[in-house]
Amino acid sequence: MGLDMDLVRRNKPQTNLKTEDLEEQDIIYWRKANHIHNWFVMNLIDHVDNCKASKITTNELLDLITVLEYIEKNPDDMEYIESELPTADGFFFGSTDYDHYYFESIKDAIPKLKDLFNTTNFEEQEIFYFPSW
Repeated sequence: MGLDMDLVRRNKPQTNLKTEDLEEQDIIYWRKANHIHNWFVMNLIDHVDNCKASKITTNELLDLITVLEYIEKNPDDMEYIESELPTADGFFFGSTDYDHYYFESIKDAIPKLKDLFNTTNFEEQEIFYFPSW
């Protein structure tokens, strides 16, 4: 049990296609990366941590990549880190320390997020964030 987070790629609905018939593909998975979850809560779902799926635009993905790249290059800029990608506590959300795991999850996320732009046809597909705990 704990915070599980997925980015899912889904074909955009067509007029005659029901939502439950849409093809989905899990593309990125995180476990207990509460700081990344908190970024989605703060920037995507209006500060409401309701454990519901949210659509992500290309601009939002680019914003997240920008934040992650800055932190990877400036791990000592705690003012920026605590402002733009703070940890969040929650039931089974994992550590709220700015430790090795925090920075490793950032380093690991950057190439995966960038790869979305090479593997997703944004005219025909959408990206959704799915948290669960």
